[in-house]
Amino acid sequence: MASEPIGTVSGLASGIQWRDMIDQIMKLDTTRTLEPIRAQMDRVTTESAAWRDYRTVVARFQAAALTLKSRNAFRAVAATLAPSTTGRALATVSASASAVPGAYRVEVMNLARAEKLAGRVVSDARAALGASGQFTINGVGISVGADDSLEAIRDRINAANSGSAPTKVTAAIQTTGGRAQLVLAADAAGARGIELSDVRHADGAPSVIEALGFASGPGTTANYDANGLQQSGRISSVSLAMAQALGVQVDPSPATVIVNGDVITVDLATQSISDIVGIINARSPGAASIESISEGGATTYRMKVASTITSDGSEGSQRALEAMGLVTRARDPLAQRVTTGAALTDTSTGLAATGATALAALATAGGSATPGVLAGDTISLVGTDGAGTVVRHTYTATGTDTLADLAASLSSAYAGGRAVEVNVTGGRLEFRESQSGASLLGLTLTASLASGDTLDFGGTTTETGRAIQLAEGSDAMMRVDGRTIVSRSNTFTNAIDGVTLTAQAAEPGTTVELTVSRNQDASVRAVQELVEAYNAVVGFVTKETATNGRLPFNGSLRSSLASLKAPLLSDVAGLSPAAVYQRGGLVGLSVDRYGKLALDESTFRTALATNHEAVERLFATGTTSSSTDVQYIAASDRTMAGAHAIVISRAATQAAFTGSSLLSRYSDDGTPDVMSLRDDVSGTSTEVRLADGDTMGTIVDKLNAAFGSDGLALAAFDVGGQLRIAHKTYGAMGSFTVSYAPGGSDATAQLGFAAGTYANGADVQGTIDGLAATGLGQDLTSASGLIVRYTGAADSATATLDYVLGLGGALGLQADGITDDVDGFVKLREDSVSTTQASLSRRYDDVQARLDRRREALVVQFTAMEAAMSRIQSQGAWLSQQLAAIQSMNSSGSK
Repeated sequence: MASEPIGTVSGLASGIQWRDMIDQIMKLDTTRTLEPIRAQMDRVTTESAAWRDYRTVVARFQAAALTLKSRNAFRAVAATLAPSTTGRALATVSASASAVPGAYRVEVMNLARAEKLAGRVVSDARAALGASGQFTINGVGISVGADDSLEAIRDRINAANSGSAPTKVTAAIQTTGGRAQLVLAADAAGARGIELSDVRHADGAPSVIEALGFASGPGTTANYDANGLQQSGRISSVSLAMAQALGVQVDPSPATVIVNGDVITVDLATQSISDIVGIINARSPGAASIESISEGGATTYRMKVASTITSDGSEGSQRALEAMGLVTRARDPLAQRVTTGAALTDTSTGLAATGATALAALATAGGSATPGVLAGDTISLVGTDGAGTVVRHTYTATGTDTLADLAASLSSAYAGGRAVEVNVTGGRLEFRESQSGASLLGLTLTASLASGDTLDFGGTTTETGRAIQLAEGSDAMMRVDGRTIVSRSNTFTNAIDGVTLTAQAAEPGTTVELTVSRNQDASVRAVQELVEAYNAVVGFVTKETATNGRLPFNGSLRSSLASLKAPLLSDVAGLSPAAVYQRGGLVGLSVDRYGKLALDESTFRTALATNHEAVERLFATGTTSSSTDVQYIAASDRTMAGAHAIVISRAATQAAFTGSSLLSRYSDDGTPDVMSLRDDVSGTSTEVRLADGDTMGTIVDKLNAAFGSDGLALAAFDVGGQLRIAHKTYGAMGSFTVSYAPGGSDATAQLGFAAGTYANGADVQGTIDGLAATGLGQDLTSASGLIVRYTGAADSATATLDYVLGLGGALGLQADGITDDVDGFVKLREDSVSTTQASLSRRYDDVQARLDRRREALVVQFTAMEAAMSRIQSQGAWLSQQLAAIQSMNSSGSK
């Protein structure tokens, strides 16, 4: 460390502690010049915090005012549902602000249930089933191979229950007593939760659905809905070819079917559901339609036909109906069947034994051909019936009896319990229980022959009795004031406007009363919150403008409070002179002598009970229009309350075009042309196939189905045989593009609708209060921020819109003038404070810099003094030495 120059050491030469003197001088200067600035900075910081707190307390008041402005506080309702006479709650109920007060009669007729199916029973879930082919579950294709086990099929079904188009069906394997069974369960409640359709590749091919045990027989019946319309299964797209949409292969294709007596050709490999609907309607106008089904965010479609579609007996006809789901297989319960294992032969014919075969001619297949069961021989049965009751029976042959006589005798053995029918099938005895479902039927047959020969019936095989439909899917059903409503779930949102009912128990024939009433408590609470928030503002202003407050005697703060109070003491602008309540004081609001706001709850409740709508109009922002074609959309804080004159000079139009050609039937070759359309606003596209024979109505149906399926905001119309397409968006921004791809020969010119972009929509034009307004679509916006929507078609129209801000809106607007982050009162105060803080900070830095320079100057001066004194002292010491030397010399000389 370098040593300090000796002249800078305080008092070394002068004996004066001048550094302490400098510190004292600087302290005095700091107190005189810098401390006042620091005190000002502290006061400004305190003011800044006070203004922030003021914004917070006013924001709370603003929120309370806006609640009243929005009407929600006055639209709250309470809904209650009386219990059943049995004491049970049949449903729960909730209501939104849109619910209309009143009394309703409710009857819960049925609860929604999820469907569940059980398949065949196998001994080993990992062994190959031998079933092969394709089928669909709720419109999703499933492929099964001969080597697939029950577990593999379960996994394949569950894999299909995923993605954007899930089956909404879950598969599981249930194991009981060492035997496994595939069970399908719908993920959601509702009728038709599990729809199965076969996709067979040859007319003689077995049904995979039947092989898996989900059908009780080989036959099919037409698939009808509740209204008697024949319907297809679900399909994920209206524009994709059906085979592609289902995810299956069809073979052969096309096929012919009969619709309303006419033979039509369908090609599932190339035609969509829209194409097939168009083909049907071309022959039977209006007979076919497409229904859309939206569940859980996914949309599927099905074809509905007002006449029966049947097979014409040709190759592939029945299979086409099955693949489309237009026919279904029965799911009746299955009776248990026990069949003897060894096939018996008729030794007289060498063929399999039948009921007419004499017992004496019986032999086991491939066994001895000597006479079988002779007179006096016995056949014994030991087993259990379906209920588990032990059955024992012995039949003694007569010598002239037949196998049918034996079967009848064995059947009689079960007469005292659950009946069993015994038949001869393929040389074997089949014991079929008359009662379907679960069964304990089992048996052993033995023959005792005097001849010593052997007649072996073999072991038995059992086809387990079971129910296929473990749980029938059902929709919930409710009757409200005599009107029946159906819901796939137990929740009803469309029974009563604004009311949600959730069914919990069904009691057909029992009606309970549902009451929807105004919730006065919510209205009182909302106004009371306004009172409390206002008084918090008053308390803040009183405290902070006091002598010891953070904003003492601040007149601008007190003025801002006065601006909040003004609407409370005035009539609400824009209200009709005939309005029952013109100001808050008429419904119980008052300001006391201390400036605090109070609510007379009794007066307020009386006003609500007397004229609820008038109280709502007093507080809430509202409008009335002299024309149904002019609707209020929004307003800004610049919009004045009162009457506004609306003059329309041009109505908004949509981008649209009508083809120039009249079309009776589309005439083309066998390969459909493709018409593609794009919604230029969303960028979404779709396409439809124009097939030979399509009518204009068919083409319009195809287009609208595709628009709905793929989400295009377009609509197609048949205008007297001419095609018209319009964008649903009004104004200049709406447009669409059309293009074509010929299938073979190009027949698209028949539409008179050229390829290209159509963007001929126009925005509305007009004035508001005599000044030109800005049009966008159907909306017209004034310079003051008032937005109205004109939905009329006339290019000349006038209307008067009365805009009432309401007490809530007026208070909220005043509060916004205080809290606004851009140009609000507090923001201006904060900006002013920030400016002052910045100025004080600069002054503080300047004064501090001057003080630092003064200290440096003093140190330099005192250092120079110290150095000078040090030199003088050094010179004095030298002179003293010299004088001493001279004196010494003089003393020596005088001696």
